[in-house]
Amino acid sequence: MAGGTLFISRAYNLFSHYKKTLEKAKFENVQITGEEKDSLDILIYKTKPDLILIDANFYQYATPFMMGQLLKKHHDLNIAAVALCEYSVQIAMTFILFGVKSYVDYWDGVEEFRQGLARIREGKNYISPKVEEYKKNNIDYLEHKMNITGRELEVLRLVCSGLTAVEAGNVLHISRRTVEEHKKNMRKIWHLKNERELICMAFSLGLVTKDDLYIYPREGRN
Repeated sequence: MAGGTLFISRAYNLFSHYKKTLEKAKFENVQITGEEKDSLDILIYKTKPDLILIDANFYQYATPFMMGQLLKKHHDLNIAAVALCEYSVQIAMTFILFGVKSYVDYWDGVEEFRQGLARIREGKNYISPKVEEYKKNNIDYLEHKMNITGRELEVLRLVCSGLTAVEAGNVLHISRRTVEEHKKNMRKIWHLKNERELICMAFSLGLVTKDDLYIYPREGRN
């Protein structure tokens, strides 16, 4: 393939359906792939697609981060997220945070979905109406990376290191309850359900890196 459209998804059993749907929507030279990470980079460099469409659930909550990394490597890449599974509008906003210019959502309805795809095919940016509306009413959400305090960042790094609330409190000389309050506040800011999603978001936003991880000395371990 030289140029054309590259669609990235893990729904292998639907590849044929996706290809027919995109071709029917007048996308040219469609290729479907489930490649990821280094293999995906190689494929992009090799095929030089005109447009890349990525299933918004490809890496689950880390897909926006993955798309942001692609945009950093390929500055002129025309890339769009396609939500085929129901996605919360708050999580959808993270695509915009990471620099994705187009987000089309099947759950907006078939006609709106087709219009969104048509705009993307024409090389124009398109954002799902519900995401655009949320963006207008919650403009500060795009700056949520800066909304946490220095203490919360310290707690976040210890949580990502696998420390319990008690252990993190011991390191920071604060109570377990205070640690839990900091975690609760960060989940509220980022609209997250649990600690697993909190850890995922921390690494996705680059707030925590492997160099920030802390080894807690536990008794009884060699």
